[in-house]
Amino acid sequence: MTEQEFERKVEDAAERLEQTIEGTADWFDQALTRRWERKPFRSFLKSVSFAAELGLVAGSVLLSCKGRRVWAAVCLWLGIAGLLWHVFQLIFLRRERG
Repeated sequence: MTEQEFERKVEDAAERLEQTIEGTADWFDQALTRRWERKPFRSFLKSVSFAAELGLVAGSVLLSCKGRRVWAAVCLWLGIAGLLWHVFQLIFLRRERG
């Protein structure tokens, strides 16, 4: 096999891989968009996000007790920012019912 043949085969394989990745990404995007339109899926994801933010706030208390004040402050402020974002969404960004 010559060097040119090898390069052509590598480029062909890279092209097939790129097409496969792009096709999979398009499929994933469409599937996620369809799921997002359903209320139970949105509610589930928002609940997971809310639980993670509460976990950050609770973790900040534990970190503070162990003397890791900087990381405790980071977790606390990230958790509070996330919780405030949820409140903001509930008040100002309601989905239109149609």
